[in-house]
Amino acid sequence: MNFRSIGFRLTAWYLGVLLAAMTVFSGGTWFALRAALLSHVDEELTERINALGYFLEKESLGWDLAAIREEAREYTSGLPADHGIRVFSTGEEILFRREPSAGQQVRWIGADVQVKGHTLRVEMASPVDQIAETLELLRSVLLGSIPLMLIGAGFGGWWLSRRALRPVDEMTASAEAVSVGDLSARLTVPRTNDELQRLGEAWNRMLDRISGSVQQMRRFTADAAHELRTPTAIIRSGAELALHRERASEDYQSVLRTIEKEAACLSELIEDLMWLARHDAGTLPIRREPVNLIEVAAEAADAIQSVAAKRAVTVRVAQRAERGAMVRGDEASLRRLVLILLDNAIKFSSGSTDVEVGVSAPDGRVRLEVRDRGRGVSAEHLPHVFDRFYRCDPARTTEGAGLGLSIARAIVEDHGGTIAMTSGASEGTVVTVDIPCPGCHHETYTLVQPQASKNPN
Repeated sequence: MNFRSIGFRLTAWYLGVLLAAMTVFSGGTWFALRAALLSHVDEELTERINALGYFLEKESLGWDLAAIREEAREYTSGLPADHGIRVFSTGEEILFRREPSAGQQVRWIGADVQVKGHTLRVEMASPVDQIAETLELLRSVLLGSIPLMLIGAGFGGWWLSRRALRPVDEMTASAEAVSVGDLSARLTVPRTNDELQRLGEAWNRMLDRISGSVQQMRRFTADAAHELRTPTAIIRSGAELALHRERASEDYQSVLRTIEKEAACLSELIEDLMWLARHDAGTLPIRREPVNLIEVAAEAADAIQSVAAKRAVTVRVAQRAERGAMVRGDEASLRRLVLILLDNAIKFSSGSTDVEVGVSAPDGRVRLEVRDRGRGVSAEHLPHVFDRFYRCDPARTTEGAGLGLSIARAIVEDHGGTIAMTSGASEGTVVTVDIPCPGCHHETYTLVQPQASKNPN
């Protein structure tokens, strides 16, 4: 038997409470019966003392104590033989006494009576042997019944506790069957609308979260391995071909340029993976300082102009204003957020089109909108665009590993905001970011053509 089990402890507590209750009940019953029986004896003796006083007052022929003594002796002759009586004068002189029979238990009651101008102290005794025997019998019954009741209650309590905890054993067995290889199993939850049902439902919700996290981790690992394998294979094959035989310097330069390009992509992918890993682990430092989101958007658009020019795409940003859209956050992270959204918009825009960046400050928040006029995203892809390694292009002909939007969502969530995408086939795409900004005033900033890029390259 496990003395630390819940069933044993419940039974022990149940027996302890039952023992205390039975002790209080038995003691209370015994003392209450004793008080009731003795009270009846006291009332009878008090009545006899009063009757003796009345008899002496009426029947005494003289006023002296001797006459009173004779009348008391006469009255005593009518009392039962097992009763006792003592009569004392004012000076504690014994006028008359008759002791009860030896060897029996008696109870004495005394009272003062007035007889012929004398104050007498009268004490009477009545046997209580039957009362004592009754109380002793009751005490034996109570003391004997307590262990029997505790034994029966112990077995009953153990059976009830095992029955009550049976769903816990079933849930434990179900939990033991859950493994990392198969997270689809769930606990059997009893429909009892009690603590056990709430516990089982909480466990199942936790298993759902764990299953989702494990599935996401598996997909993340598989996608990361897939993305790392391609540039690694290109670098390795290029080096092997270059080393296979002597080649012209132009061929070596071509191979090195390919290796450099793939190494840059590989380095960027590794940095994104490290950023996400640090973010998930909670070790990524986030600064909280006032940041003008309009200036951040303008600087990011200026920095990405060269990339947009290669695709014949024009980036339009919000006009600078004296009172900008201020938020509290990390300027570097917000700049990276805008760059990711702009790069994604440029990547999916067709030539000779615009990418617009709008910043507004509705009451209580700052809104950043990035709009492109590309081919758009179909409805079945929209719920997954912020997932890691997710690509709307199954053929993966588009550059990138599919981590940009997931990093953007993480940055927005770190700032307590929300991010959403709306799109339609051949209608373009709009990404909307809302960041809380208590005290912001309602302002809207129009879109204008930015100045020439500060970086001619």
